[in-house]
Amino acid sequence: MNFKRYSIKKFFPSFFLCSVIGLLISFFSFSETNFFHKILEMLNNRWFTVTLLLAVSILINEIYNLYHNTNIIMRNTSFKSYIKNIIFDIIFYITLFMLIVLIILCILAFIYCKNNFEIVNFSYYNIPLYKYILFFYCRMIILLILIGIIEFFLRWKVSGLAVAIFTTLLIIFMMFGLDFVVSNNMINKLSEFPIFITSYFEVNHYFSFRLEFIASLIQIFFWAISILIVYKVFFIKQQKDIMR
Repeated sequence: MNFKRYSIKKFFPSFFLCSVIGLLISFFSFSETNFFHKILEMLNNRWFTVTLLLAVSILINEIYNLYHNTNIIMRNTSFKSYIKNIIFDIIFYITLFMLIVLIILCILAFIYCKNNFEIVNFSYYNIPLYKYILFFYCRMIILLILIGIIEFFLRWKVSGLAVAIFTTLLIIFMMFGLDFVVSNNMINKLSEFPIFITSYFEVNHYFSFRLEFIASLIQIFFWAISILIVYKVFFIKQQKDIMR
């Protein structure tokens, strides 16, 4: 059987089911009548994010089981290629499924809003709302990919319990808003930007779009560098020690 076809059949149902549940919860939670407002409202729903985090955890567990059961001789160069293939699959599947989720989200917003496609500006910044939605959704996909890679490393080097604890902490941070919040609910400078990765799954009020964009890049860069360090220390270095 084709590997990609087998993988999609294996991963799709659980990821898709969790995502749809989150979409339906967010769909019935609010009452915006503008198409673009409705989309952002659904994306900004915490239950939607929680179901996405659960879906990613399920996806990573399936990927781990699939690769872990594959009998591969892990030599120095082939091991690097092996890990890179896994990371590529994490990127591929999360991006694919999130694009499918976006299509369903747009269909639900279209049904609910009854042809109200008026172009409006985002209330916090003087930019069209659809541009902010594009930025918000791309950031969401990137963060889910980073979380997925972290969970795979935890699953490989520690245990499935470690992944469960990590996911639970993310959900707790998301549901209870455990993050630094300035007194006037507006982030005016980079020193005030949110600490936890979950804060970037919801709309925060920044002084400007440029400030939010830079803060998002810093947060993504921080997690990407952390993943690279873990990869070098706990995978490549240990593999070289084994080969000696």
